[in-house]
Amino acid sequence: RLEKKNAFKVRHCVDGGFLKVQERRYAQATGTSLASEVNITSTCIDDLGIKMMCSQAAAEDANLCKADIGSAYPKGDRRRPIGYMALPTSLADMRDEDGDELVIELSTPMWGEEPAGPEWEVKLHSVLVAMGWRACENVPAMYSFSGSTGDAHLVTIVDDLLIKETNSTSIIDATLEALKAAFDGDVKYEKEPTSFAGYKIARDRSRRALTLSMPEKAIEAARNHLPELLEGKPVSLPSGKKLMDMADSMKLASNKQLSKLQIAVQQMTGSVKYIEKVNPKLSLLVHRLSCIMSNPPDDALLVARAAVALAYKERHVGITYSATAPDSAGNTLTGRLATNLLENSAPSELELSADACFGDRCLYSMLLTFNHGTVAHTVKKVGLVSLVSTHECESVGTSKGGELIITAREIERAMGVLPAGPAVILTDNKANAQVAHRAGSASRSRHFLSRYFMLQQRIAQGDIKVVHIPDPMMPADFLTKWVSASKLRESVAYATNSRNAVRSSCSDIEMPPSPPPSPSSSPLPAEQPPPLAAQPALAAQPPLPLPLGLLVDLNESDSSDDEDVSECGSKWGSDDSTECDFSPWSDAEDEDMGEMRYDENTRVLYACYSPMGSPPPSPPASP
Repeated sequence: RLEKKNAFKVRHCVDGGFLKVQERRYAQATGTSLASEVNITSTCIDDLGIKMMCSQAAAEDANLCKADIGSAYPKGDRRRPIGYMALPTSLADMRDEDGDELVIELSTPMWGEEPAGPEWEVKLHSVLVAMGWRACENVPAMYSFSGSTGDAHLVTIVDDLLIKETNSTSIIDATLEALKAAFDGDVKYEKEPTSFAGYKIARDRSRRALTLSMPEKAIEAARNHLPELLEGKPVSLPSGKKLMDMADSMKLASNKQLSKLQIAVQQMTGSVKYIEKVNPKLSLLVHRLSCIMSNPPDDALLVARAAVALAYKERHVGITYSATAPDSAGNTLTGRLATNLLENSAPSELELSADACFGDRCLYSMLLTFNHGTVAHTVKKVGLVSLVSTHECESVGTSKGGELIITAREIERAMGVLPAGPAVILTDNKANAQVAHRAGSASRSRHFLSRYFMLQQRIAQGDIKVVHIPDPMMPADFLTKWVSASKLRESVAYATNSRNAVRSSCSDIEMPPSPPPSPSSSPLPAEQPPPLAAQPALAAQPPLPLPLGLLVDLNESDSSDDEDVSECGSKWGSDDSTECDFSPWSDAEDEDMGEMRYDENTRVLYACYSPMGSPPPSPPASP
């Protein structure tokens, strides 16, 4: 007999999840509907809930613990009649004493059955409620517990649990013991976890700061799609304005059957989309790829490879949550607007920035911050064909932002955080703010006033307020359009709270292998990098292992590159072009990249990479 905890694994290896197809065919043949008899849906905490819980743990300096219940599905209570499953092909010859064919009797839920998820959820819910945990109102998959020493909160993703407790770990310890007793001791846990749900967790409890990042996911994406990066080989990829033009010009192809390269684009887009949850800089590029993902054109391959390379280059970038802001002006909106909103940090309270762009692409974006870091960011198409103005497009983003704010406030309330006042929605469209508060004439917006109805109700109830800010201060601007490098850096720093980031140790940073030494050069000690003067010229030695493999020649520009660029007020390729660097790849402050050097004589921008602690080589003396 097969052990019940292994049966589902054996079956999955054989048919690859074909059980669901068989169940549907059986239901159609017998005229029964499994969905009408048994619930086949279950709930997990969403990304917003995970980030808000981690951010509150940082602000409260709370203790964290994650737990994993092994082989969870068979531990649930089967709420259906006993089922039977044919033996895998490797055991198909097994017979009883009479020679009859054997089958597997399913007395418990099994992975692959549609009702198995909700049956396990019911079991886990009953166990938690029996311990004294209480399901949070309006927040699925979140529980709260009030004890004599403090409060605790728990979120679930199937059989993975994350517990937050203030002041002590007594509730955490009691919960772990009760889970072990309920599930035969098959519970693994880690206090002060370093990872959860794909996120790497780095904490500095002395500063009450917590950073979420995804370096392993970025390395995995590079290993699958651009192994040259891991090997330290140069990679020729588009960057700067050329990359943006390629991303903007992509159109859906008309292939009836996808090629291997098109499937590769889809896979790369999916990989970077997952990493984009902790790096908003990737959002607009990923959105461009997502728009053509169903049937990618030929030039999408280079754009997707560039996105993977950027994700790998910034694999240690994450979102940081903290109890305090590193600047004094980051406490009030008035104080931040008095200087420059983007030069300060996001507030500790919920604040949402909603932006939109109108034209060939009608997009809206939202950037929601809590405890000085982003807990949700997105860029989406406006799914309306009758848009006639920027104001109308902005109204869609602000209305959607109001919906997201209400959801976040429910999570905030479930965690015991009482808001001091209405949550702020920032907009850079004055007409949008005036109509939302009924403070201006709506004569030119009467045809879409109905979109403001729920927003105005939430304003009247005191849940939100809409505040107008100048366009240069809009934090969500970089999510809908390409912006200058300076504003991109300020916006990303605002969104990710990078000024207060918990830095990874040197042992966590993966460095590309160094190129093999030249046979003619004398060996040097491995611990001491060669002095700058002892190194041969760049043109005479093998290419250095650039994470991006980029040597950008500003002379090689298209005719369209000389057109005026309204975002920064200068011309691409002119003498002022270095002050208007559109490329999210070029950042002289990036530790992984080394140093960016611009040769005015040859007009070549060199990305000089060197191992940490050693000086970068000088550009060549001649072209």
